[in-house]
Amino acid sequence: MPKVLGMPLNGPHLDGHSKNAAGGKYLPAVVGVIVALHVSLLAYSAKVHSPTWDEVAHMAAGISHWKLGRFDLYSVNPPFVRLLAAAPVVIAGAPSMDWSGYTPDPAARSEVLIGRRMMHINGESMLHHFFIARLAIVPFSLLGAWASFAWGASLFGRRAGVAALFLWSLSPNVIAYGSLITPDLPSSSMLLTTTLLFWRWVQSPSFGCSCCLSVSLCVAMLVKSVWLALPLLFIGVLALLAIVQSLRCKANHSSRIPCLGRPWRTACVLVACTIVSVLGVNAFYGFQGSFSPLGDYRFSSASFKGGDVQECVDCRGLSNTPPAAKGNRFHNTVLHDAPVPLPANYVYGVDVQTLDFERGLYDPNWKSYLLGEWRQGGWWYYYLLGVLWKVPTGTLLLSLAGIVHLSLSSPSWRQVVGLTSLVVPAFVFFSIVSYSSGLNRYFRYALPSVPTLYILASSIAVPCSRAYASLGRLRLGLGVACSLLTVLSVMGQFPHLLGFFSIVSGGPERSHEKMCDSNVDWGQDLLMLRDWLSLHPDAQQSLNLAYFGNYSPGCLGIDFRLPPALPHCEGANGNPLYSKRRVLLPGWYVVSKNYVAGHPMPIVSPGNPNAIVFGGVNAYRYFSKLVACGQVGTSMNIYQVTAQQAKELALNASVEGDGDHPAIANHQRETQADASHRKKGRLDD
Repeated sequence: MPKVLGMPLNGPHLDGHSKNAAGGKYLPAVVGVIVALHVSLLAYSAKVHSPTWDEVAHMAAGISHWKLGRFDLYSVNPPFVRLLAAAPVVIAGAPSMDWSGYTPDPAARSEVLIGRRMMHINGESMLHHFFIARLAIVPFSLLGAWASFAWGASLFGRRAGVAALFLWSLSPNVIAYGSLITPDLPSSSMLLTTTLLFWRWVQSPSFGCSCCLSVSLCVAMLVKSVWLALPLLFIGVLALLAIVQSLRCKANHSSRIPCLGRPWRTACVLVACTIVSVLGVNAFYGFQGSFSPLGDYRFSSASFKGGDVQECVDCRGLSNTPPAAKGNRFHNTVLHDAPVPLPANYVYGVDVQTLDFERGLYDPNWKSYLLGEWRQGGWWYYYLLGVLWKVPTGTLLLSLAGIVHLSLSSPSWRQVVGLTSLVVPAFVFFSIVSYSSGLNRYFRYALPSVPTLYILASSIAVPCSRAYASLGRLRLGLGVACSLLTVLSVMGQFPHLLGFFSIVSGGPERSHEKMCDSNVDWGQDLLMLRDWLSLHPDAQQSLNLAYFGNYSPGCLGIDFRLPPALPHCEGANGNPLYSKRRVLLPGWYVVSKNYVAGHPMPIVSPGNPNAIVFGGVNAYRYFSKLVACGQVGTSMNIYQVTAQQAKELALNASVEGDGDHPAIANHQRETQADASHRKKGRLDD
């Protein structure tokens, strides 16, 4: 039997055939407690957090799918997750919607405006809609929990399965994104589930296993378009296993993979599974635009249309530039009449996603951010640092111990096949995401690769023989210590896990100095700000707020005005909405950490909830010179600016001639009307 430092690594007792490996009669109870705790954490997180930036657009798009029977909105991601999330909302009575801004052009991203209007029309009642929509996504997290347990138990025994389940259930990223109606966590669950079913298909390529693999591939493709590449990854895994098997045969090893006994038959079955899954995707879309000629599409990204990257479509309102011309590099080529075996909207979604990454390379409003630096294009090591900072230190130590344990072992051929099926797709995906450094703002893009660490970490739960009891006790102590460290770090920051940062990173207090955007603040803490304001009525009366969200805080009853932007920041010069108020006045300021880091994302206007204000890069970075007196969750800093501080940070007076600009006159009238409304509201109270 293969051994690790004299310890058996594999054997029947690790495949779940032994009562001892199963953890005895208490295993179901332990699993039940972990799952119940996980669901409770998800439900609480879903309840206490305000709708995040992307969620508002996802909700509006999901409702449009049900109400209008179209998939135009938010086509950058397939519709499965938002359809599932919006289903209970529509059944319970959908919120009032304004479809006047609807456009079928996927590149226009009209779901952003429609979502903003949805929040403005329905106000605080949207909180209940988002809560039940978030609960509808919990099954994806439970699916990932099952896949984690199944992977660990199938590879190393049921004790390892419990360990993998524990790490999944206590993962801050799983809890954070598992309680949102975005496709990030469902994408992770589907990769873990599909690779598991692929491994089982490799071991037993039966009709039932083939059907399960086809369904899982179809759902994965309907969650994220990137998983169109999964069949190619699986072919690569089979090729790698075939090479290893041939080498083992030459070394007189008798173990073989059943599905590689007839390679052509296996290839045909895998192709058939892919065809079935792709047909399932087309059927889900109702075959809208399916099999259209490639040359008939009108693409927006340079990769598909050819030519140079155009200006950011979101910035046309400032620059008054015409919409970017569409095109097709395949038009009038030999590929013009080639039918695309996907729905037209699905293809356009891939095009828009490609455009987003291209904009990160050229568009000044889509720069990448790391360690206080904004730059065009990103860093190949961005996601490696993300793993170091956004995954609990205890989990990383367990993963490292598991990798060392496996590297010193002689696993069975079955385990080699399983680990290859698990690790290779995750590693290739992580490498591709790291290489595509056009837009380094979101660690969540690499999230599907992270659960692989949980499975590798679970290998240290393999029981030792009596002859090596002392080493087993050492491993047990390491596992308990690291698990306790994980629990303490996660629960110490709960429920603010969207902005979770590990012990190694220094914690979440100054997280914006390392990363930004959804890694820190995605607009999730607006309800906690409202609770804080109820305890600070002086701040409530004159709140200066720079909120990082897709809707006005006024939708939730928060009265505010914008802090002054730096007059010399990129993008602010000539911007009429920032030209009037230049001086920093004493008072209360609540500023998103993203804006403290210099994020260029626009802000919803306090005077007009349907309008957005572009401040440019570094508009509010001057707040980094002040010491925050508190935080809202882990996403916003609270400042009580004194007269002396305001004097020291006084900004330049108005730019000469700005007052004559008609847009500024409109903004002045808007500000005066807003002030009158504030005064009237206070008098009415």
